[in-house]
Amino acid sequence: MVSRFKNKVRRAAPALAGVAAVFLSAGCEALGDRTTLSNFRVQARSLQAENDRLTESSTRLRAENQDMSERALDDARRISRLEADIHRLEQSVLAYQQDRERLAADFAKLKRGLAVPADDLDTPARQADDPAASTTSASRTARNEDGSN
Repeated sequence: MVSRFKNKVRRAAPALAGVAAVFLSAGCEALGDRTTLSNFRVQARSLQAENDRLTESSTRLRAENQDMSERALDDARRISRLEADIHRLEQSVLAYQQDRERLAADFAKLKRGLAVPADDLDTPARQADDPAASTTSASRTARNEDGSN
């Protein structure tokens, strides 16, 4: 029995070797040659480097976005304060204008209430220019002190 088995193996050995060679050659072709494998590795490394670069870029852009958001909030607060200051100043200017108009009206009313003939007004400037006016003024003052007009 053993001898029969050995004979069968001897006859089938070349056929088995051929089948094994076909399977092995097909497997090597499926994997590709070493240069193709090395090209895949290079490409994988370059893709990994690009992925790392994009990750860093994404992190940097997130930080810039955060800074811009904080600046926008600060600017909004500053604009709000400036608008409040502008409103306060506008109110102050309006109050000043109203006060000025009120004082001008009061002054005009006072001028109308004190309407005195021009020759009764003895202003110091007029007295300095006209010595006769100062004498007349002095005599009027003396008469007023005596109680006579």
